[in-house]
Amino acid sequence: MDNDKLVVCHTAKAEWQAQLIKGMLENCGIPVILVADVTPYPAVGSSLTDVRITVRQCDLRRAQEIIADYSAT
Repeated sequence: MDNDKLVVCHTAKAEWQAQLIKGMLENCGIPVILVADVTPYPAVGSSLTDVRITVRQCDLRRAQEIIADYSAT
């Protein structure tokens, strides 16, 4: 089913940010899977790891709204 397909709703620059967003989404009933992209040779000033926050396609819009509300504060 397309609604169960996983899609990236946000990319966090740090593990702690990804964990914070994951907790917010899960508290709203949205299951989350975190996927870390480890870069062995990051550019100066960049993170060693970007973390993709993935949700089901059917939860994408709500997840993006929650993240946007959090980012606005």
